[in-house]
Amino acid sequence: MPQRIDSLESYFDTMKSSFTSDEWTTIRKQSTDENKFKEFCRHWSLKESYIKAIGLGMHFKLQRASFQYVDPEMHRNAKVLIDGTEDTKWRFSVED
Repeated sequence: MPQRIDSLESYFDTMKSSFTSDEWTTIRKQSTDENKFKEFCRHWSLKESYIKAIGLGMHFKLQRASFQYVDPEMHRNAKVLIDGTEDTKWRFSVED
């Protein structure tokens, strides 16, 4: 967790507009703060890689893209939904 933030939840609060409600559910359902933060970082990296790949950078509204794991138990491969519709041209692999 970033050192200037008092708690993980206050940090998450500052980032709330960056993720969809489904992504926040995935992040917050982790059992420990450490695992929640790791999941947060995974999702942030997925979003960052997507907006860089499409060439829009921060001009792209982050909540438009929602990442879901293909196998929710494994957290390795993800798909992206744009405005609720899966973009089948993209697949993402997540490494710790």
